Amino acid sequence: MPTKARREDLFIRLFVSAYEEDSWADADLCWLDQKVDGAVELLATRKLDGRTLAIEHALLEPFVGDKGDFAQFEQVFPSIKDDPWLIPPER
Repeated sequence: MPTKARREDLFIRLFVSAYEEDSWADADLCWLDQKVDGAVELLATRKLDGRTLAIEHALLEPFVGDKGDFAQFEQVFPSIKDDPWLIPPER
């Protein structure tokens, strides 16, 4: 099943726009993974010369396992910010 737009798409877009000293900044972006199941995320076509660049999404984590740890943590614990017992006095 093809994917839908994700938060990570912004980082992919920023990467392409800065790639090779900003020479891909005006590229046409085709999000292939949103059209074809199992495709690479993005096919960028540079307007200057028609060259193409395929981007396969990689997992970006501050440390190994961070995304998985956060996903498990988020499911187990309720939202801390909405807990009235944790609000500091006079705040």
